[in-house]
Amino acid sequence: MAGIALIKDSVRMYLGADKTADADRPLTLSDKVANATSISEFGADSEEIDVTTLESQGKESEGGYDDFGSITVEQNITSDEYTKMNAWRAAKTTLKFGVVAKNKDGEAVFGAGGKCWVKTCKFGGATVGGLLKVTSELKITGHLEAFTEPTA
Repeated sequence: MAGIALIKDSVRMYLGADKTADADRPLTLSDKVANATSISEFGADSEEIDVTTLESQGKESEGGYDDFGSITVEQNITSDEYTKMNAWRAAKTTLKFGVVAKNKDGEAVFGAGGKCWVKTCKFGGATVGGLLKVTSELKITGHLEAFTEPTA
């Protein structure tokens, strides 16, 4: 079976403030991350706890807490992409995020989300004939959960 080609808005990311006047508002279509050109891989790494003792026959370990790492998002700058990400970074705002991927028939084949904060926000510089870009690193805090794309 062929892989899923990333065309026609088949991967979308949503990002918004976790707490607002509405307390725990869900992500909406207006929270879509605009002009994204790449979203890095993300997932869990389990901490390794050394449980070796003097009686052990060899090195022993057990799995510890999961670390879900970070997501790097690159966007073309068309309006306020840098300003928005950098404001969240400066305020150390806890955000909700969700990523969804769809196949060519528009059916969701992946959806995961959780909470994060903007760890870095960098202006991509300028080159002749190039596009202005912003690259942001989102540090995932807590765990990942299933995410369904918003409809409103």
